[in-house]
Amino acid sequence: MLNASPLPNPNPQFKTITDEQALCWVHDGRHYKKLQPRVNLHRSPLDEFLDAYWQYYDKLLEYKQNPRPEVRTKLEKEFDELFS
Repeated sequence: MLNASPLPNPNPQFKTITDEQALCWVHDGRHYKKLQPRVNLHRSPLDEFLDAYWQYYDKLLEYKQNPRPEVRTKLEKEFDELFS
């Protein structure tokens, strides 16, 4: 099972509860949408990343509905590829 420890949003009122904080996917994704590359060479990789980002998010939602060990392993590998 994935680590089920809750991570609150990085708001000041939660800093006394835990040192580890994180944004949810939707809030995190908003930062990427704000990027507006002026050069096509930069725009294409960003668009590809955003497509992969939201496709991965959809896979996480599917996994949440039907968690299976083999899917977890695949998602972990895909996460490392997407964010490294």
